[in-house]
This record gives sequence, structure tokens and C-alpha cells, in this order.
Amino acid sequence: SAGTSGSVGDSTPDNWLQFSMTADAGQTISLTGISMSAWRNGAGAPEFYRWFYSTDSGASWTTFGDLYTEDTAGLGSPFEVSNYSGSVTAPSLLLRFAPTGGSGNIHIDDIVVTGAVIPEPGAALLGALGFLALLRRRR
Repeated sequence: SAGTSGSVGDSTPDNWLQFSMTADAGQTISLTGISMSAWRNGAGAPEFYRWFYSTDSGASWTTFGDLYTEDTAGLGSPFEVSNYSGSVTAPSLLLRFAPTGGSGNIHIDDIVVTGAVIPEPGAALLGALGFLALLRRRR
């Protein structure tokens, strides 16, 4: 989804792009990185890129990775890759890209999210206990 936290057209750079990720039952998402390719098509476009995540359906937000400054608006190869790293583990996540520092256009070519989907500790323990019970029964 996309949206704004202020009035549209108020010259405040508060627009955002957001998407959600949800693991299957008994699993957890372990997010370690986000990479994106974007292009500012002019000096008036936002130059500061930041990612945030929420584990509580958007009630609160935490910064993911460092602030990226894109300072090559309209120069040479138009798309710049920015990388963000961190560590968050949760059954579901909201990820939000929020550029600031201008009111022009940003073109996004791709977004790559890295990490893993892992079994929740409780589910792994139950699975191990069930396996042990099966082995004991076979004897």
C-alpha cells in the first residue's frame, strides 16, 4: 500500500510505500536485509531514504538499517542501489519505505528482502517431542 502521514500536496515529504509479510503458522520471519534500486529524477526529489518495520500492525515503528543519502539525482546511471541491514524476528512484519528531503519523484526499480522463515521454538520443540515419542513407541 502507499499513503501519506500528512496532507497530500502540503510540501512535507511524508509519503510512504508499505508492504506486509506473514509467516505460516508455527513459523517466524527473520529479516536481515533490504536492498532497493531507486532513481531521483531531479534535485527536488527526496534525497534521504529510510526503512521502518512494525511488529504490531503499525501501532509503532522502528528504524531498519541506516539512513541512505542519494546525491546523484539525474547523473550518469540513473538507478542507485541502497542497502539496509538489521535484525528483526517476528511472525508478521509491516515494512515501510519513507523518503524525505524533497517533494519530487522517486522511481523504484526493485526491492529485495533477505532473511529466512524459521520454525518457532515452541513448534520445533513439539515436533522433537513427537518424534521422540514415535521412536519410543516403535521399540
